[in-house]
Amino acid sequence: GNLVTRNLVTDNSFGGIALSLFFDENLWLAENNTVKDNVVTGNPTDLIMIVLGLEDGTYDPSGNCFEGNTFATSAPIDIETYATCDGTATNTTDAGSPNLGGPFATVDHTSMPAPEAQPTMPDADSAPGVAANSGPPEMDIDAIALPSSE
Repeated sequence: GNLVTRNLVTDNSFGGIALSLFFDENLWLAENNTVKDNVVTGNPTDLIMIVLGLEDGTYDPSGNCFEGNTFATSAPIDIETYATCDGTATNTTDAGSPNLGGPFATVDHTSMPAPEAQPTMPDADSAPGVAANSGPPEMDIDAIALPSSE
């Protein structure tokens, strides 16, 4: 799973932080993720978790958990009680699916204009590719502070 922590997420058109299954050639489940200590405001739904339903009509948090977040809205409702990080999570009959208001807008990529010149990529159209040869840098997560909203 992933750790999503100390983020400031505001004014997105769909939702703030979302954990969701993903259908592709395979079914990718959102499992064992921790969302904590974030400030998530001004979104239609601030915190979202979409998981598969069980045979009894309830939804299991699948090891995902939420705690210590500042938010106003969530799907499922009361997400930090339903998918708690401390204690036992509870199944809910709330599907957690926010009202999408219809499908996301799409654009045919062939109709998009070419991007402007990129200062950090002066020869992007002709430079040879360079493979990444190292993993992500070591991070001290405890040293990362929540960004200011100003």
